[in-house]
Amino acid sequence: MESSVTSDHGNTVEVDELLQTGHEPAGRSRGDWIRRFLAGNPFYMVSAALLLLGINRLVVDPDFLGAETPKLIFSFSALQIYEVLLVGVAVFLARRKIWYDSTLLVVLESALVLVSFILVTQAVLIGRGLALALCLGGAVLAVARWGGARLFIRELNLPTRLLGLGLVVLAANLALPFIFRPIMEEDVQDWEIPSHYAWMLALPLLQLLAMGLPRPSQWGGLAMQRSWLPLLMFTLLIAASGVHLYCVGYVCNLSLEPFLLAPVLWAAAWTVYHRLTDFLPAPSAKLRAALLFPPAMATLLALSHSRLFLTLTVLNIGLYGSLCVFGRDRRVAVQLLGASCAALVAAMPPEAGSALLPEFSRGKAIAFSLGASALLYAVASRRVGIGICGAILAALTPRFLFEVPTTHLAGQVGAVFLLLHSLRWGAPDPVRIALLRGAVALAWIVDAFMWTRNLEAMAISTVCGGAGLVLGVCWLAWLLTGQCKTRILPVAAFLVLMTTPAHCLFSSVSSVHPGVLAVAGSFLLLALGTALALTKHRWNRLTAASSDESPGKFHGL
Repeated sequence: MESSVTSDHGNTVEVDELLQTGHEPAGRSRGDWIRRFLAGNPFYMVSAALLLLGINRLVVDPDFLGAETPKLIFSFSALQIYEVLLVGVAVFLARRKIWYDSTLLVVLESALVLVSFILVTQAVLIGRGLALALCLGGAVLAVARWGGARLFIRELNLPTRLLGLGLVVLAANLALPFIFRPIMEEDVQDWEIPSHYAWMLALPLLQLLAMGLPRPSQWGGLAMQRSWLPLLMFTLLIAASGVHLYCVGYVCNLSLEPFLLAPVLWAAAWTVYHRLTDFLPAPSAKLRAALLFPPAMATLLALSHSRLFLTLTVLNIGLYGSLCVFGRDRRVAVQLLGASCAALVAAMPPEAGSALLPEFSRGKAIAFSLGASALLYAVASRRVGIGICGAILAALTPRFLFEVPTTHLAGQVGAVFLLLHSLRWGAPDPVRIALLRGAVALAWIVDAFMWTRNLEAMAISTVCGGAGLVLGVCWLAWLLTGQCKTRILPVAAFLVLMTTPAHCLFSSVSSVHPGVLAVAGSFLLLALGTALALTKHRWNRLTAASSDESPGKFHGL
């Protein structure tokens, strides 16, 4: 008998296969995929991005509002009004039981809540009185928004402990500008050492506070009751704190070196491993074993800083050793313990290594030996996870091969590697593989578009070379097999090739100030997203009532 469920608005949706298997029914049409994409409500994400872009473009315009103080007040006010609207719309949608869109807005608020305090840092440079006023106002409004969300959305999984830990992170961000100002008044270069302490000690310790979040007692349910929602919201606060630190360093003309990211990424990797039950009530042994690798890979970012690499390696040895004795993933832990011990030997001071080998270079030796073997293993494997690891290693390779590596170069190399590797993937779950391949292709196109916006020779040659390689491999595979395994790769490669002509075309179109358009567009898209959420039940036959979601299953937003 075919089972069905009726939504809160009265529409009936067939969910027999979805509830029993966790997968969507087969035979979905192109229109169904478009409706599903719109059901994800991308307007909210684009709206927030346009708001930040518009504020940035208006603030850097010397003709907009004249002095720095009016610009700062405008930016702060626009951001606060937008965040209040986010929470207000989230409460409105929750009252109408539109759970997904309401949850998305709450998550967006968590990502934007600390952006105001980046503006406080700018205010400190102008005057202490203005900075104090913005600081207090931003703090009160942030607490009011979170408190209001918890008060008016009773279904929201926002535990008291998360609010307490969030206040700790908020206080750290409030204190940062006032610690930074006295040091900057002496000499901006004096901020380098405190900045290193903040990146390598304070930020990782804040990330490890996530270990103190309450363990979930139930899984599934409404979108706002997801077991992993508190961990996601706290992680967004840490990410915003990292952006705040970066902005302070940018003011002092300090570059963000990769080794500064190693401690917080290491802490985040161990946090995900120990909080895996926030996502799944009974995670598989293979998944737990796979999550033991990211902490070891995070230490590779610290190769250029010997003491930091040595410290993280020693910590990994202690944690892997404890898992060998008390943990369940002993086989993988033993292997990683051996690898960490080998890395510890390689982390000896350069003076000691030079005594053994005149041309000793610890970073290049480790990178090329481990990287080459891992890449060869990834190329020979047909597994998706190993291909992703190989793409990460391939993205890190340009740092050691070129004198001036760029983030875009790493993104292009990693995306091309993963897309070509996807031609070898099997088909245990073709829908998820197609979604992953499409997401990587989309990221590749966006990165190529962003990198080629200045029409630099290196960017154009790299982007066109990667696209040509993908087209050549796809054509060769078609000749050898007589069939096209996927059409998204050649289509994506063609779009990447068109990024440079697109920039040449867009550069000639500038009649209205882009900042004004971006700010107006952000509010327009917020309205469109709300209209989409309110009318979703009329056109999306795939929407199931959240109250009937199967407990015990992991559902993404």
